Formats: sequence, C-alpha cells, structure tokens
Amino acid sequence: MHKNLYFEKSLLTIIFIIILSFAAYSQHSILPNEKSLFAFQTSAEKKVILSCDTTDKYLIFRLINKNKTELEFPEKTKDSWKKFEYSYYLRGGDIDNEGMDLNYIYFIKDSLQYIIYDTYSAVDSSSNVGLKIIDLKANSTKELKCKKGTVKGTLTEFRNNDLIKKGDKLFD
Repeated sequence: MHKNLYFEKSLLTIIFIIILSFAAYSQHSILPNEKSLFAFQTSAEKKVILSCDTTDKYLIFRLINKNKTELEFPEKTKDSWKKFEYSYYLRGGDIDNEGMDLNYIYFIKDSLQYIIYDTYSAVDSSSNVGLKIIDLKANSTKELKCKKGTVKGTLTEFRNNDLIKKGDKLFD
C-alpha cells in the first residue's frame, strides 16, 4: 500500500511540473534554453518574439495571440539563421542632416513576407517598431504596430552577427 501511495504522489508531482512548464512557456513564449533578442507587444495585443537558443544553435520567430502560438518560424535547426535576412541603413546626424537608423529582419513563409522593423528618424524624433506582413500574391500589406513601452531588445545587435544573412532591402 505504501508503494502505491508513493507512486501516486510521484506521478502527481511530475504532472504538476509538466503543467507548470507548459504554463510558463505559454506565458512567456520562450523555452528555457532560449534568450529573447527582440520582442514587443502589438496594439492588437499580439506578441512578436525573435529569440535564439542560448548557444546560437537556431533563430526563431514567434507570433503569439492570447498565449497561443499563431506562427512559429522556422524549424529549430542550425539552418534557421539562413532563413532570415537583416538589413539596415544608418545616416548619422541630427535634424539638419536628417539622421536616421532603419533596421529590418525579414523572411518569407507561404507567399507571405514578414518584416520586423525598428526605425528612428531625427527629423521628428520618431521611433517606430512593428511587424509588416506582405501578401506577395495579393500585393496587400497588414501592419501590426508596437504598443508603446513594450519593446525589449534592439535589432541593431544583428549588425555584427555573422550567423544571419545580410540583405539590402529597405522597407520604408
């Protein structure tokens, strides 16, 4: 009888740990072996998360809607870094020089192009962060703008990252 009671308690403990792990994952949308590189919440209450394995084994994009993963791209493999491109344009200076800092990470999945952007313009001291989704077949664009104060990280960190492909496209 004591063995059954011990087994039941152990089983309940394991189930509790599994449930807690799933709850923690769905709440933060980052696995324990991952670190967030860039994330924000949209005005439509969705979360955009770009993260990688803590040892840089893979790069992954997640779009979360009400704690459910709407899109996860790509597979978690070393080749995942090659599925993304990073491009930027930097013109130093202030208002007179029309200084700007434009940063984009983009990829294509199922004829949709996803563009994460983080831009700054000195002319009007504006910063813009968001996600554009371009339907390449219908030639239409949907934009999810960042909810103010929710940005974590910066895309400028990718400038010196040799794991990601460097592109030359600018989207503004």
